[in-house]
Amino acid sequence: MTDMVELLRGKLRLISPAPNASHNVVALEIATVLHQYLKGKLCKVFTAPYDVRLNERTVLQPDVCIICDKVKRCKNYCLGAPDFVCEVISPSSIKYDQEIKRKLYEEAGVREYWLVYPGERVVLVYLLGSDNLFQESTASIDPVDRTPVTVLQDFHILQGDIFADIEELED
Repeated sequence: MTDMVELLRGKLRLISPAPNASHNVVALEIATVLHQYLKGKLCKVFTAPYDVRLNERTVLQPDVCIICDKVKRCKNYCLGAPDFVCEVISPSSIKYDQEIKRKLYEEAGVREYWLVYPGERVVLVYLLGSDNLFQESTASIDPVDRTPVTVLQDFHILQGDIFADIEELED
């Protein structure tokens, strides 16, 4: 088995061990809902492992991303900032996703960044403001509420759908 790595400002970083089942189920649910909505549209959804080359010194592998610019979608990677990035938080990745990756995505110009916390059933949404800084917006934890995917006009993901299948995995 090959270890997965990311390039972080010119330094290799070994990616944490395989995430738990809840992480995988939540990431898959988000990617599936986005994929269904984007069928036949310009924007496309990608899932890890998929390289996102923010610049020549930084290559990350987000859990889920949307890329609308066809020029950025190379055969094996994204060249530049995706429009949307979602990281599903694992206990071993909290600080890395909350602080380091968030800052890198902000600097690169990612328009929307989601941090999804399966254990707490919370989605933090960061939108890139006119000052090129992320503005935080916490989504509701009510399962009947919808979280807008701002980079996609008039599209929302039902909170209950994101976390629906993880309860049986926590037993």
